[in-house]
Amino acid sequence: MYYENHRVKKNQSVTLTLSFDYDQLPNAIELLQALGVSISCAISFVADKPEIKKLGSISVDTIKIKHDGSGIIQFESMTPFLELDILNELSKHEDELISLYCKYTLEN
Repeated sequence: MYYENHRVKKNQSVTLTLSFDYDQLPNAIELLQALGVSISCAISFVADKPEIKKLGSISVDTIKIKHDGSGIIQFESMTPFLELDILNELSKHEDELISLYCKYTLEN
């Protein structure tokens, strides 16, 4: 996945947008089952040593898939539930491949 942008609003809500290529489509589709569920999220920068950094708690807001299989995922959260320094660090790695690690529990 690749960092696209993030926005922090006055009400402390945060939107994080990541893009993905066709080869990452199965992972993006897997996140559909996490709609409306709180996700513990961590990232690592593939170019760096594989140090995993905890981003915080997010939820999937939007998944858009283009005709070529690439797309974007928008996540929503609030500033108290995110590590803003890690989020800001993402913006410095805009063109680099990042790994996204998500952990969530589905209720029956």
